Parts: sequence; structure tokens; C-alpha cells
Amino acid sequence: MDAVADQRVDALGVAGPGGLGLHRGGLPKAAAAEHERDSEAEDRDEGAHGLSKRTRGGYPFPFARVSRWLSRAIWERRMRRLVAACVFLAGCWGDHAFIVEGTVVDVNSPTEIVVDHKDIAGLMGPMIMPFRAHDASVFDGVHKGDRILARLLVEDGGMFMEKVRVTGQGAPPAALDAGAPLHVGDTLDRVDVLVTGGGTWTLGAGQGAPTALGFVFTTCPNPEFCPATITRMQALQQAAPAGARILLLTIDPKGDTPEVLQAYADKVGAKPDVWRFGRVESAALQSLAARAALTIDASSGAIVHATRLLVLDGQGKLIERYDDNRWPLERVVSQLGTGAPLAPAGSDGTLTPEAGAP
Repeated sequence: MDAVADQRVDALGVAGPGGLGLHRGGLPKAAAAEHERDSEAEDRDEGAHGLSKRTRGGYPFPFARVSRWLSRAIWERRMRRLVAACVFLAGCWGDHAFIVEGTVVDVNSPTEIVVDHKDIAGLMGPMIMPFRAHDASVFDGVHKGDRILARLLVEDGGMFMEKVRVTGQGAPPAALDAGAPLHVGDTLDRVDVLVTGGGTWTLGAGQGAPTALGFVFTTCPNPEFCPATITRMQALQQAAPAGARILLLTIDPKGDTPEVLQAYADKVGAKPDVWRFGRVESAALQSLAARAALTIDASSGAIVHATRLLVLDGQGKLIERYDDNRWPLERVVSQLGTGAPLAPAGSDGTLTPEAGAP
């Protein structure tokens, strides 16, 4: 196994002193010891069957191995070892564990880092997004610019990294300056958005209708991000005042073609008179993302995935920006219907406390 393969295996915790106690052959250490004991037992069984490993001339007896495998006692022992190993590995890996390989863009907190990751086989394509850990020790020694391999667990409550290994270092990625974030009372620059259902919706100056604006991509698997956004928008659609609109822009226009967006809109029950999905070309998307205080990678132009909801009045002025999916439904409905209440002047985004938080 070469060095890169070793790193990949080690990152999953199935090899090395910090791993799950597996030999390079793939068996647990206990199973390997049992293998040695069973080999001795097989030799004894060969003697009981009158078999010999070598004939008088010193050449291997051609039927000895076949006879040994046909021995029921030996066959049962081999099957027990195989089943035990399979059960062991299934419990270690599971259906919801994946490998993440990428570069650390930022360290948001002791338990959250932002990673520009490659394709995660079986889960999602390349993206820049935050990942959390249950314990701060997982990210000990991890810094901006580090190249990492990690195991990712997908749970009901979100996606969590564990067993992070730093495989190299580089310069911290730079952010693209595509404009300053909007503040309360600022008017969004006008842009026409191609939307599902056909036609365009205008955002910004002259948009003509109060609008809740968010950002998603259709293949997002993190329960805390796009799936949670969709759930909130389904509730907002039911409660939205007459004349209000909901618009979700994809941050992955390459993958989210008009056909893909339309199928997604149909799937989640978006009613086109209230709620549509949209896509714009790269420069306009970067400008909108920057105005929503989303970070843009300077080298790739990719947008760092994060939760945002901008509530705009009929003239495209910002009423409030929410930086999580816990925003109060009644407050947003009121803002779309009356333009009030406004967020405090100079607000940089509202974070709603989690339930039970002081």
C-alpha cells in the first residue's frame, strides 16, 4: 500500500496506532490471533484425516488442500472468522460514513471548520462549506491552509467530522472582494433572475414585490443547511402575505440546470405564484452572494455555503438579514407584509438563539 493509500486508510481509523485495531490485511487483531490458532487446528485435522503436506518425494500432495477445505469443522471455523470480520467492519464503517479530502479555508470555532472539499463519493460533489465536530479535540492542530483527510458521519442532526488527519500545508485561501454586505435600508443592485416556471424575477431596485431571498443547491445533503431551509420555506409559503415572494438562488448553477431546478421545485411543493428557484450567471451570483455577506473563494470563484435569508421590501431595500434557519416565522411574515419591524440599524445579520439557549 503506498503512502497516499495509507493516509486514506488511516483517516478512516482502520489502521495505525490510533485506528480501530486492524492489521493491514483488514482483520481485527483478535481475529488475526484466532487465525493463527485455527491454522494450528487445521494442521491437527489434516493428521486426523490421514493427510500429509508432503509426499515421500517431497512434492505437495495435490488433494490435501481440497480435502482440508472440504472438512466441515475447518469450513465452519473459516465461516465464523469471515462473518465476525464482516460484522466488525460494518459496525465501524456503517452506511453513513464518508471520506472528505480538501483544504481548510477557515476555522470558525473550536468545533467548526470550513473546507474546500473534493467530490465526496456517494454523498455530494465539490463544494466549500462548514463542517462541525462533536468535540473540539477533533480539530486540534488544524489551521487555515491545511490539507486534510477526515471521516464524515451523516446523522439526523447534521454532518460531523472525526479522525481528521493533516496531510500537508499551504497558503490560506484568499477571499474575493465582490462588494460590501448590505446593511438595513440599503438597496440591492438590480438583477434579473431566470426562474423556474419560465420568465424572470427582478431583484433589487424596482423589484415590485417584497421578497424573501435565500441560497441553496439541490444536492446538499447536510440536514442543517438546504434541507432545513426548504422546510422553513414550505412553512413560509403557507403563511406568506398576498403579493410576497420567495426566491431561492442556486450557488451551483453548473449542476443545477433549469431542468434540475424545476424538478426540485416540483418535488418540494413550491407554488410558482409565491415560491420559485432561480439561477444567474457567475458574476451576478458572486455580487449577490457578497451583498448577502457570503464568502467567495478568490481562486475558484466558488461561494462558501452558509445559511442566509434576506428580507427585502418592494423597492429592494434590506429589512433584515438572518444568518441561520431559526428565524421567527411570524416576524418574517410581518416584515414581508408591512416592512416592519426593521432590524437594528447597522445590523450585520441576525442569529436566533437555539431552543433552550440563554
